[in-house]
Amino acid sequence: TTVNPEALVLPWTSIANTVLNWLGFYSHVEGIVGLCFEALPEVLSDEQARESAQQAGLTKIVFSSILRFKDSPNLVRACLHTLVLLARPVGGVEGQMFNESMLAPVGLEESVNGISVIIQCMRRFKDNPDLLAMASWSLVNITLNITQKKCLVHLGGIECLLDTVDAHIDNSEVAYRGLFAMINIVIPPPRTEETRSEKMVLEELLMPGLWTHRALWSRVTQHVERIIVTVIKAMERHFNIREIVNRGTLILHNLSLDERSGIEIRRALIMNGGINILQNTHRKWKEDNHILGYTQETLYRLFTALNENPNLKNEFVELMNSKRQQQHQMQLDQEQQEQQVQLQQQLQQEQHQPQQSGL
Repeated sequence: TTVNPEALVLPWTSIANTVLNWLGFYSHVEGIVGLCFEALPEVLSDEQARESAQQAGLTKIVFSSILRFKDSPNLVRACLHTLVLLARPVGGVEGQMFNESMLAPVGLEESVNGISVIIQCMRRFKDNPDLLAMASWSLVNITLNITQKKCLVHLGGIECLLDTVDAHIDNSEVAYRGLFAMINIVIPPPRTEETRSEKMVLEELLMPGLWTHRALWSRVTQHVERIIVTVIKAMERHFNIREIVNRGTLILHNLSLDERSGIEIRRALIMNGGINILQNTHRKWKEDNHILGYTQETLYRLFTALNENPNLKNEFVELMNSKRQQQHQMQLDQEQQEQQVQLQQQLQQEQHQPQQSGL
């Protein structure tokens, strides 16, 4: 096998550097690249090794490998797993920070290009739940950075995540990772003005107008009803899995924080089953303080919206009455079907009974 003559050679002073050197030397050999990426998760669990790998350009190698071996699902999945660890905040805990203060971003330009690569992978392997779960996981920490989040939304990340969860709603890992990735996306953006550097970066990426927080939230609200329906469906399907219910509750909670859209998002939550799922969650998980707190806060906002908007309250009451009537009719239909089955069974028994004849 020919060694890549253009590969940069790092000092052979650590396991991380050794693996990076092998990836550079044999970047065109699928077997060697695959073995390297299989070894990296354990190596990158060390924070110092992760920071060194980020500085050495491992992110670029990950995306290059995905593009080079794009038809190899196992290798692509291993690359995405590496990306999960690379995007993990240095000094922080995965998925816990909703601001940029502790985030050590993976290089903005690489992340923007990488986001499109991840979305392409999810669409190409839409029938591979293991790969989709890993791809969704890789987006969790990327969305901690608001500039990267804007790029993800612009590139169709919301639709891609919703398609993934809807298509594999019975897969608990896909549901968990998909909802986890959406938590940060649906946090209402701050009212402060965007930084000059953020404007310049997004304009250079040919995304004029995308840099405004208002533009970001406008894209989110376009999909808000589908987000709510998909999240509630996943929560109902996996109602006994605490982690999935927790992530779903956080999404509904974050959406309820919106003040930019007036009553519209809270109306969408109310009219698409938000109150019912939150009340059921509150009863089921009353011993979980995190879930309890988020459900109480969200329910308070939704009931306040009802009390302050008579038209919305009337609309909600009509919806509830209609649902009760439908449930009552379904119960009557079921009882009628059961009676018909019993009647048919009785007729069949009578037909098979031996007939007695007298003299």
